[in-house]
Amino acid sequence: MLVLAVTLFWAGLVWPLLGYLEAAADKRRVELASLSRDRAVLSQDANVQRALRTVKDSPRWNRLYVFDRPDQAVLQFETDLRDLIKATANPSSMTAVATSTQGSLSRMAVKVALSMPIDQWTEVLNRVKSSSKLMQLRNVTMQASDYQPVGSNPVISIQAEFVAYFFKTPNSHS
Repeated sequence: MLVLAVTLFWAGLVWPLLGYLEAAADKRRVELASLSRDRAVLSQDANVQRALRTVKDSPRWNRLYVFDRPDQAVLQFETDLRDLIKATANPSSMTAVATSTQGSLSRMAVKVALSMPIDQWTEVLNRVKSSSKLMQLRNVTMQASDYQPVGSNPVISIQAEFVAYFFKTPNSHS
């Protein structure tokens, strides 16, 4: 009978009390870990703010197009490309590719077809590289005649895709 009373006492009072104390200890451990993590995040706040300012103040943003609407950005991009190319040759065609959003930036592309001597193509590439706007050359196909005398400056047919990026004017409403 005494064994039964001790067992009931143990099962009815001691086990629940031990369970409560263990749960409370687990909760304290979780809260302490959370506070420790929060303290570490707060100590990194100044570093994060400094890094964010560095990104926002980067001069690279000036090399991107800034417009409210994609069609405005594409039109300016086409105009800039024409200006870079027309010094040597007029493009036979320029076709805008649909813009696509990649994070906070939008990608725009223009496909260009033209013919010019290879040295003029080199000049165009140098002007694109030194442009105030960031432009990338993608998917280039060049064709030249099979026979070219040594030291010649052959005319080549070029099909290329130029890519640039833009972001919306700060505080603009769509």
